[in-house]
Amino acid sequence: MSAPRVAAVGLALALVAAIAGAAADWHGQGRASGVVEDVDGKPVPGAKVTLRLASDASAGPPVATTDERGRWSVLGLAGDRWRLSVEADGFIRGEGAITVPESGPGANVDLQLRPLEEVTPAGPENPQAVFLWIEKGNSLLAQNHPAEARAEYEKALSFLPREQKPDVLQAVARTWFLEGKPEQAVGAAKEGLRIAPDHEVLRKVLGVLLEDLGRPAEAESFLASLATGTTPVAESDEDAERGELPPEIAAALAAKPEAPVAGRRGRYKVAFAERSPWSTSDEMLRRAGKPSREEMIRLAPRALAYELPKESFQVIVPDGEPPAAGWGLLVWISPGLYGGAGRPETLATLARHHLIWVGANASGNDRNRWDRWGLALDAAWHLQKLYAVDPSRIYVAGYSGGGRAASALTMLYPDVFRAGLMVMGIDWYRDLPVPDHPGTHWPAPFSRPPRDLFKLARERSRFVLLTGERDFNRVQTRVVRDELADDGFRAVTYLEVPAMSHYDPVPAEWLEKAYSALDGAASGAATGR
Repeated sequence: MSAPRVAAVGLALALVAAIAGAAADWHGQGRASGVVEDVDGKPVPGAKVTLRLASDASAGPPVATTDERGRWSVLGLAGDRWRLSVEADGFIRGEGAITVPESGPGANVDLQLRPLEEVTPAGPENPQAVFLWIEKGNSLLAQNHPAEARAEYEKALSFLPREQKPDVLQAVARTWFLEGKPEQAVGAAKEGLRIAPDHEVLRKVLGVLLEDLGRPAEAESFLASLATGTTPVAESDEDAERGELPPEIAAALAAKPEAPVAGRRGRYKVAFAERSPWSTSDEMLRRAGKPSREEMIRLAPRALAYELPKESFQVIVPDGEPPAAGWGLLVWISPGLYGGAGRPETLATLARHHLIWVGANASGNDRNRWDRWGLALDAAWHLQKLYAVDPSRIYVAGYSGGGRAASALTMLYPDVFRAGLMVMGIDWYRDLPVPDHPGTHWPAPFSRPPRDLFKLARERSRFVLLTGERDFNRVQTRVVRDELADDGFRAVTYLEVPAMSHYDPVPAEWLEKAYSALDGAASGAATGR
């Protein structure tokens, strides 16, 4: 392909659409300024800061660059709402919205950029997952990593609504082109046009690509077939297929649950007959504060209406005798279907700490949060009837979305759970600003609990926060850690495992640190550095 043709195709594939007409006047007497840092609070020099009017994406000053201290400032701006974008090599682009006053400086904008090596979610584990994929794809593409960018876009395509796919397919076409694979780029452009036949940029992309391949008539024929409705239908919009469960987990889930037997040892699956008084909707809404009952019913009409005998739980009781005060109890909230544990490191840690494990099956991220909370509370209620349990060693724990559920119960039920272990997922009772997206917040799924419960949690509950250096939930975990400190919580342990992503198993030594912290053996912070 000749250099002029490469430039022409590259221009057609660019992710920027021209805006017709004259740009709005962005000049004024206002000023915007801020600081760009990484997630460790170190300045990011040389970052490119772009400001554009929220009402006109073509209107704005030249790109600013941060100095050696990460500072930037732009003068002469109109008093208005502005979109902010920050890019730097090695980081995922940060974006947000700011308000510039009619004259003089506005509030200083602090923005933290996440590292490009951060591993994004494998599935839609939270509402922000699709945005994380697209953001990282855009940043990888801008920094000339087309194959890696396409992997992020393709995850997003599996879950985006049909009408939102064409723009992402335009980006996918660009990644194929940059890798020197024009046929695949043509395929992506056609897929987008099947969804949106009038997509102006994709029509141009297809024409340029096929003309360069010496097949201009094919573009004309395809576009004509779009108009007559004779093109082949697009591929299914169904979610990406999930991998099969490991045989031992599939067998455990298929097994019939047994009736509870007091003092039983080993591993087993059990069902219980009656709900706990802790899991009634009245009690849960009293503690959680929001939403209202009407709003809860609107969001999840069957919330807290489950029949406990139809649910099941995985239980693990270590060998040996419990301490004189009784067993410890760890109530696990899984992000998936299986409520049990299988890693040898986990089983060994449970035995060392004399902890019984119990986790509800079918209580993963796809279930409403109230049911997940309720099943965990039911498990704690019933296990105390079956075993001699030390009430000072009843803990709740979870991974990813299960960690978020565990954080809510640690805060809302401090009279039940003495400590909580949040592994790579955590929530808070206030909306929290997102450091790399000024003007946006992580929403609070519950309110500050009643005064007596809040006081109890602050004075005696232990919060153990475990994340990884490459975990996409690391930044939020750090923000909540700071919130706990600001609110005067006395026992908070923050553990950050070097090089660990959201999907890597927690190393045995860090698992031991976390369980020791549950028992009150440590507090503070550890990063392994």
